[in-house]
Amino acid sequence: MEDMEDIEPGASMPMRLHSVFRITANDNARLDAMTKMAGTGCGLQLVSNAESVVLLRNLKDTFLGFIKDRVFRIFPWYVPLLEKAVLKEPMKQLAVEAMQGISLYIRESPEDGGILIVSAEPLTEIFSQLGCKQTEHGATPKWKLGE
Repeated sequence: MEDMEDIEPGASMPMRLHSVFRITANDNARLDAMTKMAGTGCGLQLVSNAESVVLLRNLKDTFLGFIKDRVFRIFPWYVPLLEKAVLKEPMKQLAVEAMQGISLYIRESPEDGGILIVSAEPLTEIFSQLGCKQTEHGATPKWKLGE
């Protein structure tokens, strides 16, 4: 009720729920889906050495540990939707737990105005091979793709 009372005239309702669709087809289909979704603000890819069933079960256990509202506890899986602000030191415990078992996290992040990439391993060599240029050096390097 408070959400309805506080909304400005003509404004849309805030997003309360993100839908997650899982692509289980072969590598080419997953790459094709990511390519088609690029630019829509909804692309997310998780890479893990764990079996997907195990990873998704662990993520569900993590998120259901704090989600109390019944309407949000009905889904078959849950995934972290990180933004850059969550990764600042010290990282929140929930973010640390949600990233357990995920070796590479790629998300098109409208909140950050770009693509958020979180990796357990350095990506310098991969970025160089992709033709990226390092624009800032130091503890938090920044890279740019293209001109």
